[in-house]
Amino acid sequence: SWPDGLLYLGGRRRGGGLFTNLINRWLDLRNDLRLINILRTGSFDFVQLKDKFLAVIPTILIARWYKIPFFYWLSFPYPEEAQYLAEESQRSTRYYQLLRYCLFNLILYKIALPAASHVFVQSTRMKTTLVLHGIPPEKITPVPMGVSLVDIPQLSPSQNAAAREQDQPCRLVYLGSLSHLRKLGFLLRAFALIQRAAPRTHLFFVGGGNCRDDEHVLKEEADALGLQSLITITGQLPRQEAWTQVLLADVCLSYIPPSPVFDVGSPTKLVEYLALNKVVVANDHPEQREILTQSGAGLCVVSTEQAFAEGVLHLLSHPDEAKRMAERGRPYIAQNRDYPIIAEMLEQEYSTILQRLTISQSSIAQRET
Repeated sequence: SWPDGLLYLGGRRRGGGLFTNLINRWLDLRNDLRLINILRTGSFDFVQLKDKFLAVIPTILIARWYKIPFFYWLSFPYPEEAQYLAEESQRSTRYYQLLRYCLFNLILYKIALPAASHVFVQSTRMKTTLVLHGIPPEKITPVPMGVSLVDIPQLSPSQNAAAREQDQPCRLVYLGSLSHLRKLGFLLRAFALIQRAAPRTHLFFVGGGNCRDDEHVLKEEADALGLQSLITITGQLPRQEAWTQVLLADVCLSYIPPSPVFDVGSPTKLVEYLALNKVVVANDHPEQREILTQSGAGLCVVSTEQAFAEGVLHLLSHPDEAKRMAERGRPYIAQNRDYPIIAEMLEQEYSTILQRLTISQSSIAQRET
């Protein structure tokens, strides 16, 4: 039972491995096909898939049979990710990723998005990318990532500083995945430059890798740079514990490697930093540039280690300016990225789209008559 309806939750098998993954793919598809019976039970305004591929064709056919609009929600560029992984992979997995790329590219850009009455995406840059694939811009709506402020502790920058012990090194914090695809060696090399000018600094990676090797590779690179005693990797933490680590930071770091995969994203870490009243140094990523330009809650620098290090050193050496920037973050989030605000916008968008579709269908019916 859900507040405004029913939630149908499909089962999955525990464990990993190829066989278990194949079984879970089948269970996912079987659960999606329950849509046929669900649509018989009541009146629905639309059917929406999010980030699904195997269920696309059956869902489109079912929606057309019941004459219900079909919407698609794309939160991540899966075809581009598969292509990126193919370029990064060893020969043993490269052909598998190329196969994924061809399949996802076909289903997404040739079937799902052209058939959808409307498409929701993660960012304005993702909308631009879909337009280049031939999707009309008027049927694409960006819905960026946000946070729920009621869940996030509110401390002033002064309280944040007071929460730390005296005479502690300056803390730089990166919050997020440590996947090797994130190329976080960039932050280590920037940190090496920071250390030369500000030796009393310590870098915290709050998060874990997607696989066992991710953290090991990061530690090896830190060792090669002579930083092994100056970095801490916390591993995966519960959300509240991770935010506690962020609250202790002097400067928060948001690095996203420039690539077609990540350029279209809407980074959650940056929104969380601002909601926690933290000043940020971020590299020149489309949405990071937009958020920091609008909020004034940090510095957005070009994607070089030197520029990133200079941005951090500037904030460390100008604490009053950093404090003023930090104080702008949470008010900006409250006005633009708090989930109740986003939900209200989304509900209004659904209503507008459905009204437009109803008018369009009425016009078609009149012409046919």
